Amino acid sequence: MVRQTALTTFLLACLITSAAASPPPDTVTTQIDWGTGTMLVTIERTLDAEGATGPAAISQTQRAIRRDAPRILFSALADVRLDSLHTVATFVRENEEHIVRVERAARSATTVDASGTRNLTAARITFSIDLHEGLAREFVFHTRTIPIETRLGWVAHTDYTGILIYAAGELPLFGTDTSARIEPALFPSIHYLRGPESLLYRLAGAGHVDPNLIGSDGAAAYTKDPQAAGHGDRLGVRPLRIQAAGLFGTAPTDIVITEQDALQIMASEHNRSLLRNGRLVIVVD
Repeated sequence: MVRQTALTTFLLACLITSAAASPPPDTVTTQIDWGTGTMLVTIERTLDAEGATGPAAISQTQRAIRRDAPRILFSALADVRLDSLHTVATFVRENEEHIVRVERAARSATTVDASGTRNLTAARITFSIDLHEGLAREFVFHTRTIPIETRLGWVAHTDYTGILIYAAGELPLFGTDTSARIEPALFPSIHYLRGPESLLYRLAGAGHVDPNLIGSDGAAAYTKDPQAAGHGDRLGVRPLRIQAAGLFGTAPTDIVITEQDALQIMASEHNRSLLRNGRLVIVVD
């Protein structure tokens, strides 16, 4: 128990400390491709001025980077947004027992590039983390998919092959008098406006998506391409195209659609299964 507490204390300290607080010799840059759910983290470390130089020193420094990588990657994962309420960091601060999940995600990284700077004064390694299999899978806590709401009565509809939501640009942020741009997240939710008073209802969230699919392909994919080229596997040949009516959440991760658009999804088991199977693509800036 003492050993576990010590580990937890150490990892929590790493989580709270951002990547920018790494030791001075390190420069850490992070890039996320939300379309593929891939996070690239490049760690660059200056060679010891008093030590060896040249290729041998580059190799030695790269070994040191690999040794320290789990700690640095752990810190880099802290800012990844899970949902409208939590980043990885805030979730673990509230649920310290899950900190080992972030450690596993950090250790899932693979090396995609290792090199030295042109003047051989620093070594760098780029690591790749699959945010679906490496991170999202660790934060899926449901084992059964929650059924999506159905609507009684007949609704004119078509069975679609996927769902494409346009959420680029400034959109109204419900519950406020402001607008915002959508913030990608691993577990976005979809809400819809209902009735003459335009009350907000949840249509689908992480719990409505097959937990196995979240851990492999993710609940949704994001793209800057209005045609969503490259996402044919999610959208198929006849996607339902929806213009987002707004955003919602403490962070603007959740999408609001009209009741009419929501009815097209709720009207048939086939269309409800699209969200359950992660066949959702969101167009962003």
